[in-house]
Amino acid sequence: MRYSIICMTLFAALSICSISAAAEGKVLNNLVTELINVQSQQEEPQKDYTFTNPRDGWIFISSTVSSGAGGTAALVIDPDSGNDTVTVHEGGDSVKEAMRRLSAGEHTLSVRCEDGASLQGLIVRSIPEIIHASVGYWTRQVISTHAPFTWEFLEAARIPENINVVLERHRDMGMDVKKWRSEGKKILGRGTIHEVKALGETLTADNIYKVWTESDGFTRDDMDGIMFDELDGYPSPANTAQYAEYNKAAKRLAEGTKFRNKVFYPYCNVMYRSEPSIAFVKELIKYGSKYTEDRYLPEAPTKEEAVKAINGDLRYVMTMHRKGVPDCTKHMIFNIGYMSAVPQSLNVYPGANYKVFLDMEMNLIANEPVFKDLYGFMFYHSAYADEEIVRWSAKLLRHYCIEGRKDMLSTDPYELPHIQNADFAEGTTGWEMSPAEKDSMAVKSIPRYGEVQGRFRSGESGDTALWMKRSDEKPNVFSQKIKELKPGRLYSLKLMTADYTHLMEGKSVEQKLEMGIRISNAQLLPYRSFHKTYRSIRTLGDGKKKPWITYHYLVFRAENETAELKISDWVSDDSAEYPPEWGIRLVLSDWKTQRPGGPDGQELICNFIEIQPYLED
Repeated sequence: MRYSIICMTLFAALSICSISAAAEGKVLNNLVTELINVQSQQEEPQKDYTFTNPRDGWIFISSTVSSGAGGTAALVIDPDSGNDTVTVHEGGDSVKEAMRRLSAGEHTLSVRCEDGASLQGLIVRSIPEIIHASVGYWTRQVISTHAPFTWEFLEAARIPENINVVLERHRDMGMDVKKWRSEGKKILGRGTIHEVKALGETLTADNIYKVWTESDGFTRDDMDGIMFDELDGYPSPANTAQYAEYNKAAKRLAEGTKFRNKVFYPYCNVMYRSEPSIAFVKELIKYGSKYTEDRYLPEAPTKEEAVKAINGDLRYVMTMHRKGVPDCTKHMIFNIGYMSAVPQSLNVYPGANYKVFLDMEMNLIANEPVFKDLYGFMFYHSAYADEEIVRWSAKLLRHYCIEGRKDMLSTDPYELPHIQNADFAEGTTGWEMSPAEKDSMAVKSIPRYGEVQGRFRSGESGDTALWMKRSDEKPNVFSQKIKELKPGRLYSLKLMTADYTHLMEGKSVEQKLEMGIRISNAQLLPYRSFHKTYRSIRTLGDGKKKPWITYHYLVFRAENETAELKISDWVSDDSAEYPPEWGIRLVLSDWKTQRPGGPDGQELICNFIEIQPYLED
């Protein structure tokens, strides 16, 4: 029996058991359109809700059910054509969410209640494809408190509930793949141009096709395709030749039947720059494929410069894409870099709040008309991201890609007010210096040092630092008042140190450089804090070797609106109360016993002293 019958009431036009949503839906932002929003109790045991998906793409369903002790409610998509049960409520009141990828056009969501259960609210939205990159990337990880980021960590960070596709580098045994796929979500593998080149010096359609179709994403039944890394649109004879071969491979893939249920997404960069790359994009669109545009923006030192940089890059790039391919947004996955920890980071200015910068980027995408109807979104790359930023990304995805918000998520200022001159670019302005002896402290200029630290595309940011020469007689100490703290709130302190002599001589020597750090009016969170060494991915000095740098990362809870930050090249043994593996040398009261943190005469440099609000949950 069908339940789309007309209920015979005085107000028949309003009282039907099959409710149709407006065909166009309610546009919430560039990424999200609301198709159904019912916030009243469903009186009938079963009701069909019809909606129109505006494109081939993802929908989000949120249902609120009161089911008592023994009631149940099931939500079924298109019951006449497959009986896909997306959600089952049972055993009490609950709010549940689901995502499905559906074809464009009209669909039916049937809500079936039994044994006293009743639907209290229903939301259906068209949302973007939201990809998490990557799961199981163990070969290279940033220095962070939870790296490598396992599936267990991602669940705690609430990533899985805010995405619908994962990009898998290696299988994470903590991920329940069967459950993930039963929820209608997807898993993509990875292919690279390096694999193609390894098959022969000349790029051929046969070799391209071979790499694509022999990848895990195409051969495994529990995967849905691949992302292919990486293509660009820069004009050159080589690109002209290679796109002729890529076109042949893409055509062969599209015209075959073996891989009809697989997808091919190339990572791309500025494909609007040449006719061959534009032609390739048009072929991909014709075959139903999607492609990414990758943009990795370093933060800017001021809010004004950040607005200018974001508009000048993101909006400009999309405008140029649309000139070459007018409907490209409907087929594009926009990819923003959120690399945020060493050894390669877009968090390059310690006086700016990188979380706010990311929020500003997403806010532009959600609101700027040139991004209207964008198919998908992703961040790149969790293996290069700080754990706090991974958690923050989940909140941004929820805010813009699921809730469809247009306002900013963050309320903090972009320019951090807590300390000044954090990179010593203005000499010692703002700092109180207490040298161990005459000429044992100075500010030095070190060309390319910021780049060596891992500041990505940052210009000269980080090329100045405070130099200190250790003494066995007395510590070198520098300090500054921390301002505008909110009592009870968490903050992070970041700091980088290196051996100046090794740096200048081009030596690569692994050593942990100990520093004494004191913050008054504060409570340390040791389990979120660390100091660790890392090897740069860049060289500096005559030896052309990659130097080692120590990254200090401390999280504290403010107890007052102000505090004193005091940093020394001597350390205190009062930190022995913390387990040694935490590597913490933070003392929250005056040092009682002190000792040099390294050998007499050792020369250190210190900069990137960043204090910013830390995401607690």
